[in-house]
Amino acid sequence: LSTFNYWLYGVFTLSLITLFSTIVNSGIVVLVLTGGVSFGLSLVSFIPKFGEWLPVFLADGTALVYGMESAETYLVAIIVTAVLTVAGFVLSVPLFNKKQV
Repeated sequence: LSTFNYWLYGVFTLSLITLFSTIVNSGIVVLVLTGGVSFGLSLVSFIPKFGEWLPVFLADGTALVYGMESAETYLVAIIVTAVLTVAGFVLSVPLFNKKQV
C-alpha cells in the first residue's frame, strides 16, 4: 500500500502539472505553481486536523512500511487525493479545448 500511496501522489502531481500547463504558457511558471501547491499543502499539513486529509500525507509512507501506522489511516487521504486528481484532469480538458495552440 505504501507504494500505491507514492504512486497516487505522483499522479496527483501530474494532474497539477497538466492543469497548470493548460492555464499558463510558461514551463517555469508551471513548475513554480506546482511546487507552490506542494509547499502550501506541506505547510497546511502541520495543522493536526487537516494533515491526514491532504495528499501530502500519502508521501509519508515510511510509517506504513515499518508498521507504525495502519492502512486505514491513509484511506481519507487516498480518497481526497483521488478526487482532486480526477478534478484536475477533468478541468484540464475544457481549458485545453479553449486554448489557442
